[in-house]
Amino acid sequence: MDIDRKLDDRKGIFNKLLNMIPGYTGYSRREARREADKKLRDDIANELNLARQKIDALIGDLSAAGQIMMLSDVGRLLKRIERVADLIRYAPHGESAFMALDTIGEEQLETLYFYDYELKEKAAAIAGDVAALQAADPSALKTAIKDIMEKLDNLDQLINGRKKHITEEF
Repeated sequence: MDIDRKLDDRKGIFNKLLNMIPGYTGYSRREARREADKKLRDDIANELNLARQKIDALIGDLSAAGQIMMLSDVGRLLKRIERVADLIRYAPHGESAFMALDTIGEEQLETLYFYDYELKEKAAAIAGDVAALQAADPSALKTAIKDIMEKLDNLDQLINGRKKHITEEF
């Protein structure tokens, strides 16, 4: 316990020393924003990857049940979810100008948070819809897949809108 306290004291002293360096505080905040942006993107991509795993299981179930006709639609859905998840995961996580505190206004930051919130919500809805596919009636499967593809189109447009907002505003 005493060792933990000493380590915490040393961290506090070290952080005070770093904050004395001109420009370090702003740099530290920008890095924290970049890291938070990356974590959010990873979280959203992971949610879509879990949905992808459920689609993999559905492909196995359809194959075992002999429903070969549905495999191409489900395969397209699988590829689309992979593409959108990769687009989110591997997008640049925080441009220097985007993360700079002195160049981003409150309204701009609020707009970006809105995009982030919408990305998270739409990805969660897609993941929920994918989870329901396995229980779907085979006759309704094609329509359910079409609906998910439309939601993926909307998610893709949202990603592009956020990217456009960043490049135009900053």
